[in-house]
Amino acid sequence: MACGALNTASTANGLSQRFRKGKTVLGLILASLVISELECLNVYFQKRTETIAGMRTAVEIVQTSCKAKRDEEIFNTLFEEATAVVQSFGVKPIAIPRTKPPPKCFIEGAMAHQPNCAV
Repeated sequence: MACGALNTASTANGLSQRFRKGKTVLGLILASLVISELECLNVYFQKRTETIAGMRTAVEIVQTSCKAKRDEEIFNTLFEEATAVVQSFGVKPIAIPRTKPPPKCFIEGAMAHQPNCAV
């Protein structure tokens, strides 16, 4: 029993460390946008009165909606929301992951693009 409690504590500690990162908060906010659409589709599919044609139409509507959300303005809005959440909870700010420059043979003398801010 003590081993299980220790395992649970280490798992909880790992999750706590993960949720204290700004990029995790941003990922959760971005994922919730897509998951909410898929949840609506799931509810629609579980109706007993639905036809195959109706289900295909529902899938097309969700596809259109998801494609419409792939927009710079929507991302910027969600990024600002995530930044506000990060600041209000005092977690690590959203940061760019460290990137390794590509090998010289792939860039052929051109400078590799390196972003200098998270947005």
